[in-house]
Amino acid sequence: ATKHKQLRRGVKEVQKFINKGEKGITVLAGDTLPIDVYCHIPIMCEDRSLPYAYVPSKTDLGAAAGSKRPTCVILIKPHEEYQEAYDECLEEVSALPLPL
Repeated sequence: ATKHKQLRRGVKEVQKFINKGEKGITVLAGDTLPIDVYCHIPIMCEDRSLPYAYVPSKTDLGAAAGSKRPTCVILIKPHEEYQEAYDECLEEVSALPLPL
């Protein structure tokens, strides 16, 4: 997704594109403090039926997004170049139980 510029990174950018109705998989970092920084993002995702998942580290999330800086949230958009991998990830994330 990074190679094809189909990635949204950071709370402001992800929130803006969720509000615009963009579809994709949202990934949030679990070690973000204070939690108030992004605690509204999962609610926005649930309201718009977007799948989301948590990963343990914002450093790992930033590295996976192709950035040297840590990031607390990314939005992965679908694209025809990696559609099969995207569909597989979407299936896995959708099968996860919702957090309580």
